[in-house]
Amino acid sequence: MWSYTPSQRVGPLAFAMNVGAALEAMPGYDATLETTSTVLGPTQRVEFHSGARQERPEVTAYFGEAEGLFCVVPDACRGPLVHLDGLQLNGRDPSQWEDEFVEYVASRGVGLYYSPAGYAGSDDFGLVMQVQPDADALITRPVLIVVRERACTLWDSMPHEEITLYR
Repeated sequence: MWSYTPSQRVGPLAFAMNVGAALEAMPGYDATLETTSTVLGPTQRVEFHSGARQERPEVTAYFGEAEGLFCVVPDACRGPLVHLDGLQLNGRDPSQWEDEFVEYVASRGVGLYYSPAGYAGSDDFGLVMQVQPDADALITRPVLIVVRERACTLWDSMPHEEITLYR
């Protein structure tokens, strides 16, 4: 189980760390690295797999040239369970998670928004919620992120692959 501290870290991965430090922080995982170009500059995607290589990685991390690690996405089905103050983020029924998250956000007096896909999230918590299919249902797949240099919002910073992956 991993803990999420907005703008700071997700489990062993700290925002702003470089790829080398992330690889060291994830012992027991194999990693594949791909570099892509985006409007915000070069982006490196690292997929972490444990054990035998599977179709999907357990964790995907994105690194910008200027900001280092800016986005961590634990797989909804296979990734480590990630918690924010005891609230489980991944692998949940979206409507049940949303009810708990709305209450969580309201109790802290921070902003709530809905993504274009209709899922709850919060800039204050660096969270853009997505979903992923699992058998006959959709389950939560959090995109944990900080605003990239030259971006205005979390949504602007979100890697395109994460927006379109399960659409």
